[in-house]
Amino acid sequence: ALNWTSTPSTFATGYEIFRALGAGTPASIATVSGSGTIAYTDKTVSASRAYSYTVQASYLGWRSVSSNTATITTPRANCR
Repeated sequence: ALNWTSTPSTFATGYEIFRALGAGTPASIATVSGSGTIAYTDKTVSASRAYSYTVQASYLGWRSVSSNTATITTPRANCR
């Protein structure tokens, strides 16, 4: 689950979420509507992987600079 502080921009209409595997190149994985929306849950991660996330405020074709990077390593899957 990602959480961030909303943009002070009065014209932003949402956010774009970017994810990279490890230190790889980030790719857009989702957009969320509403400048007051400040959370997203990525339900497409795999076990035992390191992911990096950034968020950008958006309006039509415009995007802000990227947020600070958040990183996570998902837990190992249970093996039987």
